[in-house]
Amino acid sequence: MKKVSIVVPVYNREKTIKKCLDSLINQTYPNVEIIVVNNNSVDGTVKIVKELIGSNPNIHLYNCKEQGVSYARNYGIKKATGDYIMFVDSDDYCHLKICEILMKKAAEMDSDIVVCGEEKRNTHGALLPSDNEKSDYHGKNPVRKLLCRPASPNAKIIKLDLIKKHDVKFLEGVWIAEDLAFVAELAAYTEKIAFVEGKYYYYLPQDDSITSMAKPEYEYHIFTALGYVYGIYDKKAQLLDKYRNEIERLFVANLVLAASMRYMLPTRDKRFYEQSRKFMRIHFPEWHKNSYYAKRGAKIKLFFFLYRHGMIMPFSKLISRLGG
Repeated sequence: MKKVSIVVPVYNREKTIKKCLDSLINQTYPNVEIIVVNNNSVDGTVKIVKELIGSNPNIHLYNCKEQGVSYARNYGIKKATGDYIMFVDSDDYCHLKICEILMKKAAEMDSDIVVCGEEKRNTHGALLPSDNEKSDYHGKNPVRKLLCRPASPNAKIIKLDLIKKHDVKFLEGVWIAEDLAFVAELAAYTEKIAFVEGKYYYYLPQDDSITSMAKPEYEYHIFTALGYVYGIYDKKAQLLDKYRNEIERLFVANLVLAASMRYMLPTRDKRFYEQSRKFMRIHFPEWHKNSYYAKRGAKIKLFFFLYRHGMIMPFSKLISRLGG
């Protein structure tokens, strides 16, 4: 039976780590190893993990001194001994059959990557609105479908050999969109991607998550991540022409829209705005014509017009109030 390595990076998660690990310890798929990578926790997290190790020898605890989730995940990849690898954040948890269901699909389809849906829940377990299982692409090409989903390494199993063969790593020192770059690069190297109906990964947003606590200057890391993706598809994999529409959509979704609403508009950062406009002009000068946004409503079209013509800042408060 093939093994699944589950990598759990953790930093100060004494309130959530037990629930997370319980959902992995009790998987119905019997051949799993759980790799907990502690990233300099100073609370009771490590104590809780060590207590669980006492009765669960398939949990392995490592300490990663370098700060940041990318270092921790890459460390976990090095320690993994499974055929497939899965990433679970320490404040999230999984359905008890997630490994069984995803591995069954992998065997049926001989897949390098299997993807399932996610549910967003609050700390009390109540369901929150989320589109993390949706893709803007509705055709049959699995690469396009993966590129058009919200980017996350979670809710997936990935063949470890695929990662090692192409030396795919999370971008270290990058705090924003490093997961986007990781998934997009994997998509460049295989079409053996399968999708499972159903939501088996439960995402719990935290007020003190890495993203929410990131320093303002970290937002500029998105240029590094997106530039890396462009280079992979343009130079290394030479697939930019084939997937230009999807990579362009990735840029629009994460830089023009998401970064604007999360950071640029609330802080009125003119330097970020001008850099993002220049970045889009260099890589995708006709981005506003992307077919994935052709049927969007008047609000999006107005936002695109204002963004392209340097008119966002005078209307920033109104746009933020309207939600983009």
